[in-house]
Order: sequence, then C-alpha cells, then structure tokens
Amino acid sequence: NLTQYAAQNGYLHDPMDVRKGLPHSTGTVDLIYSSHMIEHLDYREGKSFLMECRRVIKPETGCMRLIVPDAAILTGGYSDGSISVFDELSGSCADAKTPLAKLHALLYDNHKAAYDAETLLALLAETGWVGSRVGFRESRYEAGKQILRETTDNLPSISLFIEAEPLVS
Repeated sequence: NLTQYAAQNGYLHDPMDVRKGLPHSTGTVDLIYSSHMIEHLDYREGKSFLMECRRVIKPETGCMRLIVPDAAILTGGYSDGSISVFDELSGSCADAKTPLAKLHALLYDNHKAAYDAETLLALLAETGWVGSRVGFRESRYEAGKQILRETTDNLPSISLFIEAEPLVS
C-alpha cells in the first residue's frame, strides 16, 4: 500500500483527484514526478493537469519527470509481431486472441489517452514547459537527479521518460 510505504520512508502521501487542481500555491513546488498516471486522463484533462503543474512549479528551479507507456514501443511490437512479449504486463493483453486486440489492451484498457514522444513533448510545449526525452534512470537536470534518487521508474521496457522544466519568458 502506497500510504504505508510513504509513511515508512518519511514521505507525504496525499491521494487526490488531480482533475480538480493541485493544492499548492503558485510557484512553490520544487519537483513533480508522475509515473504512469497521465494516460489515465483524457487529453483535455491531461492538458489541464500539465497547466496546473506549470502553475505550481518554481519558475527558475523546478523540474518535472513524466513516465508514460510509449505508444511507439507498443505499436512497434504490434508491427513486428512481438506484441506477445508484453502479455505479462496485463491480464487483458495475455487473454487477447489477436495482436491488434493485445495492442488495444495495452494502450486503452483503463487508459484514456496514448502518448509517444512527439505528442507528449508537443503538449508540454503548449502548456509552458521545455521538455526533453531522457532514458531510464537518466536526467538532464540537477533537480531531476533528485527525483531519480527518491523514486523508482517502473516498466522501463515499455515506458517513455520525459523531463521538463518550466519555460521562463
């Protein structure tokens, strides 16, 4: 249970519905880490979430790390016939009888949006961020290195890793 893990490790775990905004004052948050969450929002909600993250992040020093299932990797598995290697990730993928049904299960079961690097980076730019693709356990920013020290990236074989800093005009 995440609440118990957070308590044992000295973290604040405060579950919330991010579609209703973030309970932080403007420009007060150092770091934001979102792993396999934004794809559970539709595109409009995802855009609102990123705008809200931009509002609360410290403008000069803040950093955000986003991890999502990489639609390019998953569609590549469909295209090259290797999609079954992802059966272990999802019961509905494992149960699917055809490659296309497996792809659909991976992209859309419990998900409302799918992202590749181009789509997520464009959405970040539209919401006031400068984003860049990074690798698993890699960071471009000093603040991003703190995120890596304090979090665990999951599902690296199917994930897209993006870091962003606020666009300062």
